[in-house]
Amino acid sequence: MASPLHLSTHMIPALAVLLLLLPASAAFHVPSFLPRSSLSLHPSPSASPLLPSRSTSAARRGGAFAARCDLAGWAKDNGVQAGVLELATFEGGLRGMKARKAVESGQDLIAVPDDLAIRVIGDTPSYPSKTLVDMCSKDAWKVLPWYARLALLIVAEQRMVSGGEECKREEWVQALPKSLPTPLHWSDDQLMAVGYQGLINSVRAQRSKWRSLYDSVKRSASKPPSESEFYHACELARSRAFSGEYTAPLPKEQFFLLGLLIACSEQFNLMPGGTAFFGGALAVAALFAQSLVLPRILGIQHYVVCPVIDMLNHDTAESSEVTYAPFQKSFVVVASKAYGRDKQVYISYGSRSNDQLLQYYGFVEKDNPNDVYQITDIASALKPFLPDVTTDKLMLEREKGG
Repeated sequence: MASPLHLSTHMIPALAVLLLLLPASAAFHVPSFLPRSSLSLHPSPSASPLLPSRSTSAARRGGAFAARCDLAGWAKDNGVQAGVLELATFEGGLRGMKARKAVESGQDLIAVPDDLAIRVIGDTPSYPSKTLVDMCSKDAWKVLPWYARLALLIVAEQRMVSGGEECKREEWVQALPKSLPTPLHWSDDQLMAVGYQGLINSVRAQRSKWRSLYDSVKRSASKPPSESEFYHACELARSRAFSGEYTAPLPKEQFFLLGLLIACSEQFNLMPGGTAFFGGALAVAALFAQSLVLPRILGIQHYVVCPVIDMLNHDTAESSEVTYAPFQKSFVVVASKAYGRDKQVYISYGSRSNDQLLQYYGFVEKDNPNDVYQITDIASALKPFLPDVTTDKLMLEREKGG
């Protein structure tokens, strides 16, 4: 007959830690993710007939998407938890997500395993050679901005799907919009018809910058993406990504084995209980520091495009947050307010001016509280009120401190 297992008092803390770490903690969301960092752009007036409103934006209209695929079924099969939401088409053909049932404020809406996301980490991320070996050299990759790196990873996914290769994100790739109605694609006449120099200057600068980025990629690779592929993928990255402080997944398997080792060390007299527990505590602290503390101290950021979460539409009034749950290894969306059944659920893309929304997303927002009108020629703007004012006079007054 086997002798009974005796637990010493030294083992109780270790076993308590062990039991606590076995389940994934659904409530352990640290740190909160911030919306994409604001750019130094300024808003355009929303009165122009060329500017679509949020409710009619083709960026999310069903017609801009590929043939409908079973995105919901794919998401469920890959561990996405979004039982309270479902994909829906709203007035004007707007694609988004609605509540299947009443949702409470603070409730988790979506949890997406992090291995489904596409992301780049830090300013000098490691080069994914297997994915990009023919599309971009290592040297070119290092100097690309975050959205261009994400764009190349998106193109790689699209190539796998179009080439018939196995791709775990195939349904999501097929559901991505085939085009975005942004000023990047407008003719010069259409752009000038807006009559707002701030937006005109920003779009021209964007075109010049992106053309330069594409040229650097094209020169570096044997099979680079086409120019239209690259620009479209950049637009997908800019319009669908979010960013925040990088947090590494917590290795719960290591925590479990560590707790088991502490318990066995005491039970089988491998080492004194106090020594084992103290050593284990140091190891736990090191694991937490590596995953949570060190990235924050170093200010490491990551930029993420996350399937399903990217189907939520924007509303400035919303404050729903995207967080990272280290034990779940998932990105989670938490409701900022209660929603009734069949109501569209929104998320805020951040404090975006209408300039930014139009330039990178293809829509403007009525009564946007973040609107700021950019005056590029203040002398002309003041002419109706001060007929004698000139740019030279304004510069002279500035030099005088007037």
